[in-house]
Amino acid sequence: MFSLILFSFAVWASDCPETKIINHTQEWNDIDRRSLKSAKNRCKIHYPDSPCVKIFEKTEENVYRVTCGN
Repeated sequence: MFSLILFSFAVWASDCPETKIINHTQEWNDIDRRSLKSAKNRCKIHYPDSPCVKIFEKTEENVYRVTCGN
């Protein structure tokens, strides 16, 4: 029973709408992809009531603005 509840939570937690990505630079590279993945994990950990990355904005090289939500 516990594993079923845990599985249900994992499915619910990963059920996020598509992230809106805004890039104000001319490049999108592996660092940006890793930063987006990190942001998705951090929203889940730090904002359990808003576990999804709604907006991921790259303002300049290695500088990002993230909006967490549902």
